[in-house]
Amino acid sequence: YSYMRWSTDRQKDGSTEERQRELQEIFCRHYGLVMVEELTDAGMSSFRGKNAHEGKLRELINRAKAGDIPKDSILLFENIDRMTRMGLSDALHLFLEIRRAGLQIGIADKLQLFKSGPLDMSDLLPVIVELDRANKESERKSFFASKGWKKNHKAMEETGAITTDKVAQWLTVEREGDVRTTFKVKEDI
Repeated sequence: YSYMRWSTDRQKDGSTEERQRELQEIFCRHYGLVMVEELTDAGMSSFRGKNAHEGKLRELINRAKAGDIPKDSILLFENIDRMTRMGLSDALHLFLEIRRAGLQIGIADKLQLFKSGPLDMSDLLPVIVELDRANKESERKSFFASKGWKKNHKAMEETGAITTDKVAQWLTVEREGDVRTTFKVKEDI
């Protein structure tokens, strides 16, 4: 079972889907596996666990718990951060929940397979490090994005300049050349 995820539509326009699929295909060839089903949470963040609570990932876990997926099937991620970027405690809980649901976990970029059965510290320690890294990376990105928004809002407040094209769905940004000039209310809403 292939699981792919990306947080924004802009990422889909890039190479993220292709990269994830390619690494998963390499993993399958390495282990002699055949992909049964592909699940994708497009435009869904895992930083606060939205994919794990209401996305395709949650649906798959629930299907496994209900016995609709054969025990010991492999749930394959390109990288551990495709599974989750939640804080360490919640992320580790999700990892273990997937295993308790009867699924093995594959991490394609490391050709790593967490088989059924007990985990020892040498199995779990690298998982904990990677889960924590994924969360810290998202926290860092969130900090910089927040800092950028604050800068834009301050500039708009002080000068009245329109500094972004990101507006409510009922607005558009009018331009004269490359300069953002005014907000306009959409009439077709």
